[in-house]
Amino acid sequence: MKSWKITASAKNLDAIINLPGSKSLSNRALILQKIISKINAEPIVIQNLSDADDTIIMQEALDKTKGIIDIKNAGTCMRFLTAYFAATPGSEIILNCDARMKERPIAGLVNVLNQLGANIVYLEKENFPPIKITGSKLTGGEISMEAHETSQFTSAIMMVAPLMVNPLIINLNNHISSFDYIEMTHRMMQQFGFQISIQNEPNYQIIINNTFSQKSSISPLSYNVEADWSSAAFIYEAAALSETANIFLPKLSKHSKQGDCKIADLMLNLGVSTTEQEDGILIEKNNDPLSIAPKEINLIHNPDLAPPLISAAAALGLPYMFSGLASLKVKESNRLLNLKQVLRNLGYTIEEPESDCLKTAEHIKSDKNTEPILIETENDHRMVMCFALLALKKENILLSEVGSVEKSFPGFWEEVRKLGIVAEECC
Repeated sequence: MKSWKITASAKNLDAIINLPGSKSLSNRALILQKIISKINAEPIVIQNLSDADDTIIMQEALDKTKGIIDIKNAGTCMRFLTAYFAATPGSEIILNCDARMKERPIAGLVNVLNQLGANIVYLEKENFPPIKITGSKLTGGEISMEAHETSQFTSAIMMVAPLMVNPLIINLNNHISSFDYIEMTHRMMQQFGFQISIQNEPNYQIIINNTFSQKSSISPLSYNVEADWSSAAFIYEAAALSETANIFLPKLSKHSKQGDCKIADLMLNLGVSTTEQEDGILIEKNNDPLSIAPKEINLIHNPDLAPPLISAAAALGLPYMFSGLASLKVKESNRLLNLKQVLRNLGYTIEEPESDCLKTAEHIKSDKNTEPILIETENDHRMVMCFALLALKKENILLSEVGSVEKSFPGFWEEVRKLGIVAEECC
């Protein structure tokens, strides 16, 4: 069985790292662009679109109205396209997928869409993909839905609401996962000209009118996709694990609409500072972590930050309680389980004191490990990236594969080479 050895030749990091366009923003922009085309409004031009696999899948799928589409393990594509095709009369689509996606939830979305008049059936296991969709005109009205498994169900419904017969009111329960992504969808829809509002008293309620207002003075309208903060989180991890770091990230702003920009504040606790500059940010590691005593970091709204944060905290021996991790179990892999097992295998102290929480702690084991440890990434792009960067602290890091980074950060290996981090195929 082939594996890849990860080596790190530098401890003092100084580089300009180019990040991809945000996958989250890109995939939402593509859906909204298509919906605008259906209501005969002036076309939207998207700039700096992500080149990630998930975005390529989305682009190709949106050009179809009939046939089979292989979603692979792209959760955003599965959820957003389910809603899009369900709300598109004349479409007859089968959304196929890989084995892991067949284990990931979809019933919470399908049930709501069918309630609104959709025609979606399961082709294998009840409540899980693959699914067959026959598009129709959805009714709109008032619905209630759960948002604890993933925010993508809610975002998917929000974006297709303008295609419905009546305005849509979505009532959410109070146990919401990744609310920042719902807010991202909300702000993008407003920016694109859709009439939408969110209120949180007494409960979360989203109101989308099926009306559209577009500034005719700009022709054509242009949407510029920001660089990806979720990918930037791994560069922050590298900075935290270095002795010193001076890394510039172009096209990022601390005032981003992306919720994962919170990594800038969270990494202060691990000794990494962020300075806003013209057309980008500078991250530096030149002082001790702020953390002295154990603290809790709740990541319920930013679960994609968990892998780099938890890995860095464990490797630095910093005591933290990370909570709000339930949604990690249904990502591209069971990230909660993988983080716990791999970090323990590497000799770091990590505990699971209660459900959906992980706790890092001070440790006295040497950073060096004499025996190579093969890490099974389960083709999960975020597992590859967070574990690869541990080579800054550990020798003999072996990964089962390195190609899954194409899903979100295709240039990852080229960029981290600037930091002295290299993947080499070995036996």
